[in-house]
Order: sequence, then C-alpha cells, then structure tokens
Amino acid sequence: MWTYVFSSLGAALTTFLMYLFYLPSPAELHFKGTLFGLLSGISGSLGVLFFLLALSNGGKASIIVPFTALYPVVSIVLGLLLFKETISLTQGIGVILALMSVFLLSL
Repeated sequence: MWTYVFSSLGAALTTFLMYLFYLPSPAELHFKGTLFGLLSGISGSLGVLFFLLALSNGGKASIIVPFTALYPVVSIVLGLLLFKETISLTQGIGVILALMSVFLLSL
C-alpha cells in the first residue's frame, strides 16, 4: 500500500515540476476538464486500491490479473449503451472469448 502512496506522490511531484518548467504560460482551467481529470484520477486510484485489496485478501494473481486486464470490455459496453456504437461480429467474438478466458482461468 505504501508503495502506491509514494508512487502517487512521485507522479504528482513530477507533474507539478513539468507544469512549472515546461508550460510557457499559466494553463487555463475549465470546469468540465478539471472535473473529468479529478474523476479519472479518483477512479484510477480506486481501481489500484481494489486490485491490491483483492491480492492481499488471498486472491490468486493468476485470476485477478487477467480479470483486471479486461477493463476495455467496460469501455466497449459503455460505448454500446451510451453512444450507440456498433461492433463487428469479429469484435463481438473477441469480447466473448476474452470473458470466457477469465472463466476458464478460474477453474
């Protein structure tokens, strides 16, 4: 857990220093962009914390790691539901096979 805390602090420090030394003028802040940036950081941090909790509570890495690698499936489903996107037959088969792979690994 502490490794993640110090990793996050290091990333924040690096980002702050990049802002100070490499941006020629102050960046404009927009509410929508700031909100999405904060929500992205919060959800990413929660994802890492839940991942670490799953591993520390005796979960098998051989199941947890492939399962978490399926996060693009969430984006695909959200794209289908929210943006009315379509996927090809080949892409749909790929999603189904990816989901089946986690099931097979858990046996």
